[in-house]
Amino acid sequence: MWHAASQREIGTLPLSDGRDAILHPDGKSVLVSGGFGLWRWALRRDETAGRFNLSSGPPEILSRVRGLAHATLHPDGRRIAVGHIDGPARIFNLQRLDLPPLELPHPRAVYVSFSPDGQWLATATWQGRGVKVWKVETGEFIRDIIQDNNSTAKFSPDGRWLVTGTGNEYRFWETGSWLPRHRVPRQSSSRTGAFIVFSPDGSLTALVAGLRGVRLVDSSLGRELAVLDTESQYPLCFSSDGTRLVTGDVTGPTWLWELSLIRRQLAAMQLDWAAGPSSSGQSQ
Repeated sequence: MWHAASQREIGTLPLSDGRDAILHPDGKSVLVSGGFGLWRWALRRDETAGRFNLSSGPPEILSRVRGLAHATLHPDGRRIAVGHIDGPARIFNLQRLDLPPLELPHPRAVYVSFSPDGQWLATATWQGRGVKVWKVETGEFIRDIIQDNNSTAKFSPDGRWLVTGTGNEYRFWETGSWLPRHRVPRQSSSRTGAFIVFSPDGSLTALVAGLRGVRLVDSSLGRELAVLDTESQYPLCFSSDGTRLVTGDVTGPTWLWELSLIRRQLAAMQLDWAAGPSSSGQSQ
């Protein structure tokens, strides 16, 4: 775990099979899913130094279910959805852990994504079939989006799109009507998974471009705006103001891209894009 502004490491979680680590928006805990189950570590604030540190002591074990995969926190912060390497996906009530989780029967649904209004959950598979949409409150199955093997899916922060990714393409689906809109072909399906990352306002989507590069796409049109030239990086997240993008590699370093500086260079060549962050910034 890192303090982003100072680039200071504040702690390391002793895990051998972690999938996702989620900082709770209340700033009091971090939730981690993985092959070991679902755990919660407390965070404490060092008032004298004005910074956060990991709490000492053992974590709280929320679930001992083995084989849990990627996780996503509900917008209300009270529920968490977790995929599974064999299935089903589960929705845990963090305030009522005495209740059994809501199970969604989608085998090998390792990827999960809540819509920003908390109404829908999308599940996608690795070595399984398809992307499905569910009603969060009841677990009711809504519809199949695609039937492809090995897929990913993610809702945009503005709630407008559900984006699916397969070995051949990314597809933007209109939320609610679930109608297909624009598509972004993939140049290669052999290098890595179909990663999908949105800017905070949803205007930009970062995708794996192909053998090299992370592709920045205008979410409204599916139009390519730029390709960040990388050897084997994939997008991880945007900064809260959308001016930076973090990319990573399983075995290599993590990179921080200053999109505002890239845009200034493009603007000098009259190649700047219309969507996305435009504030000036300095590389750090």
